[in-house]
Amino acid sequence: MLNSVLRPLAAALGPGDGGGPAAGAETTPASPAEAAWDAALFATRLRARLADAAPPGLLEATAALQDLACQLAPAAQRASRIAELAGIQAALRAAIKVTENGPYLATNVPAVYTCLGEQLAVPPQLALCRCGQSAMKPLCDGSHARFGFSGEKDPHRVLDRRDS
Repeated sequence: MLNSVLRPLAAALGPGDGGGPAAGAETTPASPAEAAWDAALFATRLRARLADAAPPGLLEATAALQDLACQLAPAAQRASRIAELAGIQAALRAAIKVTENGPYLATNVPAVYTCLGEQLAVPPQLALCRCGQSAMKPLCDGSHARFGFSGEKDPHRVLDRRDS
């Protein structure tokens, strides 16, 4: 949670924007699963409202919250939760954004497959590992921040070339 949600949210919101709970807001959730679901809904609505203006940290945190909320949900509710999140984000165009020194941020991609060709049931906002260190591959767990990942091209790489 620290690396995949709180760190990118704090960076996206900047100092003084996080605030505390709203006046009269419940501060003790009924369960961790319900708290994760509430947080995922809040982040998803904010992400949808900001659309293309949403900062990368918000997309990364939203992806982590959506995944966590769906993982903590009872198995019978996972598909409906993914569908509800997709409904909130339905107006957003499908896109993949490369973040500087961070994950690929995928929005509303039609399908994600494993290396074996099996389709994954994933929420509509994804942070895909680019550093190779995530323990949740293909999803990002914030390892890039811990390990100081750099997205710069390796000067010793084999140059791209096109074969006809």
